[in-house]
Amino acid sequence: MSIVTVPEFCFPELPSTPAAAPSILGAATLDLNGTSEYVAFVFSCPKTVTVDSVFFRVNTATQGCTAIVRIETVDPLTGVPTGTLANANAIQQIVITNVSGTSYEVTFPASFSLEQGTLYAIYIGYFGGTAPIGINFSTFSDDGGNIGMPYAIDFDAIAEYKDSLAPCFGLGLSGGSALFIKKLWPISSAATETFSSTSTPDIIGNKITIKAPMRVCGAWAWIDLDEAAIIRLYNTDGSGILGSAQAYKNVPANIAQYINIFQFSGSVTLPTGDYYLAAEATTITGIGLGTITFTNDKWRRGSPMGGADFCYTSCTSPPTSTGSWTTTATKQAFMGLIVDGIEGGGGGATSHVFIG
Repeated sequence: MSIVTVPEFCFPELPSTPAAAPSILGAATLDLNGTSEYVAFVFSCPKTVTVDSVFFRVNTATQGCTAIVRIETVDPLTGVPTGTLANANAIQQIVITNVSGTSYEVTFPASFSLEQGTLYAIYIGYFGGTAPIGINFSTFSDDGGNIGMPYAIDFDAIAEYKDSLAPCFGLGLSGGSALFIKKLWPISSAATETFSSTSTPDIIGNKITIKAPMRVCGAWAWIDLDEAAIIRLYNTDGSGILGSAQAYKNVPANIAQYINIFQFSGSVTLPTGDYYLAAEATTITGIGLGTITFTNDKWRRGSPMGGADFCYTSCTSPPTSTGSWTTTATKQAFMGLIVDGIEGGGGGATSHVFIG
């Protein structure tokens, strides 16, 4: 195994605008509030895929309607949807109710292909029934700060570009997976999970699937350190400790929750396999770790937080085997690795090299 040193990068990539705690918001910046309005998300397809569904979450709704969900082509001169379907099957109706905080999965009549490198748009607009009033779509408030492609559109009288929004949308793939698209978070909730040395579990993190050998020198975590904790990377046997770092109560000296970088005492090379990265509470006072939840495993596979390769896991200390860990296929914790080396010839140094 030949490992090539690369500039350190986070695996997976960090959310661009993390605040004190992960949260989902909704406002009139991305909404249906009349029969002529629509919302859209424009992206360049990262690979040729077979699509079968769309996910979206409505944060609040005063009056629902029957909506139309489409995948459309995009005009390269204007950057807005053309009104032309990407495929004859890329259209489906859905009833949006006036129940706030509702997640919707829209299945198309048949699956169809989207081509790599082509511009497409996920389009949601009014179709029939009562006129929509105040249907505000959910956005992940801690990402989307990077201006540019991909981007959301809110059409009222004109198409307004919402570059800085990260909609709680998803694009489902045939076979039970979803497509990773930057700024697109197919999540139903975001929260801070509190645990302590006396709770069950007292260790929380992610099971991480490594698909190509890499070398790691540390970890990152979106964590609230009201007390000290230990960050540990466990081997594929679920118990051997490959790397660890002390997370101090007063470093940094604040009482809020942020993303922190933790360096191990040395770098460690990881062959392919399943590893366990977790935070262990060490006092009876709770610490908090950011998490996100999905309606099912399919949408987790399209998460920008590592996709299918990152799955929430927990255990009660000390773990003695892989059987000590309980994984939850519909959740992820905001924890990842700091990579400083990759297998020679294994690809470029980006945070998505190893995501399938």
